[in-house]
Amino acid sequence: MKLSDWIIQKVGVMDYDFNGFSLNIAVFVPFERYVRALPDADARALFKRVRDLNARQVDAVAALKIVSTYLEKRMAIADGIADRELFHDINADALGYFAAAPELTHTDLIAVLADAT
Repeated sequence: MKLSDWIIQKVGVMDYDFNGFSLNIAVFVPFERYVRALPDADARALFKRVRDLNARQVDAVAALKIVSTYLEKRMAIADGIADRELFHDINADALGYFAAAPELTHTDLIAVLADAT
C-alpha cells in the first residue's frame, strides 16, 4: 500500500471543520487530511522539526514552506487561536509558494516530513 493511500485510509474519518484551513488545491487534500488528523503532540513535534529544518536551509524549497504553513495552522487549532483571518494570512503565503512551484503534489509535502524526522 502506498503511503498516500494509507494516510487517506487512516485519517479519512477524522476531520476538523475550520473554515480556511484548506488551500483548495486538490493535489494537497491527502496531506491536509493527514495534518488535521494529527494528535496535538505529534503536530507540535513535527512543527518544531520542520521549523528547525527550515532554519537550517538558506534557500528553503517551496514544499518546505508549504508544509510549514499547514503545520502552523494545525498549531493554531491546537492552541485554540485558529480563526479565518489568521488562516487567510497564512494561506496567502502558502499560495505564493505554490505559485512558484505549481508542480508540487502531496507526495512532495510528505517527503518534507520524512526529511524533517
